[in-house]
Formats: sequence, C-alpha cells, structure tokens
Amino acid sequence: MPVRTGAPARAAPSARGALEVRREGETIEGRAQDLDPRVLRRLRQGDPPAEAELDLHGLTEAEAGPAVARWLRDRAAEGRRCVRIVTGRGLHSQGAPRLREAVPGWLAVSAEVRAFVIAPTRHGGAGALHVLLRIKRD
Repeated sequence: MPVRTGAPARAAPSARGALEVRREGETIEGRAQDLDPRVLRRLRQGDPPAEAELDLHGLTEAEAGPAVARWLRDRAAEGRRCVRIVTGRGLHSQGAPRLREAVPGWLAVSAEVRAFVIAPTRHGGAGALHVLLRIKRD
C-alpha cells in the first residue's frame, strides 16, 4: 500500500471500517476514524501497557503474516486491550526491513485493531508497535 510521507492514507476497509494511517520517517501510526486522538497520544506513551508481546524475529514475511493475524484474533478473544508486536528494525536484513514495512499494512486491515503506534523507546522504539485492540462485546 503506497503511503505518502506525512499525509493520511486510507487503508482497505476492515470489518469495522478503515484505519487512517500516517507515516513520517520512521514513525508510522494508524487509528480508526472514530477513535479519539487523545487515545492515540496516550498509546504513544505506553498507556495502556502491553499485556502480551509477539516477537517476529527470525520469521519470513510469508510466515509472519498468518502468525500475526492468528495471534491478534487470539489476544482479542482473550480480552486483551493492548499488545506489542516486535518487528525489529531490519538492521540485519538483506535489503529493506520487510517485516517492519509489512506489519503496519496488516494491522491497518485487521478487524481486531483500533489503533497502532511505534512503541515508546523503552519498549522497542521503531522496532516495535503498540497495538490497541477492539473490545469484544457480547
């Protein structure tokens, strides 16, 4: 999905609507259109804290896509509110950091995701994403 630097872009719609995605340099974030921007500010600061973490180091892009989708569904079903996905920065990859580039696109179209941001430095910085999940209502 091509995204212009600094400009909002619409992702493909998920079951609940599209996420608005912004990229600026190493920073990337996405949020549901109806999500209060103050929630995104708090998420950037690590609030709420991540309740689970998925580390993608060592996985190929083909392995990571289904793993991320399954993991997000499982964490949402458990009632988790916020999770962290560690992509790494791709410093040891040949070519571009493929997972770091691919994961935000997967999150943008996931029905389980309300928002995502680059994790605070103390939690991985540009090599990790904090993800706010939808609360499942019965």
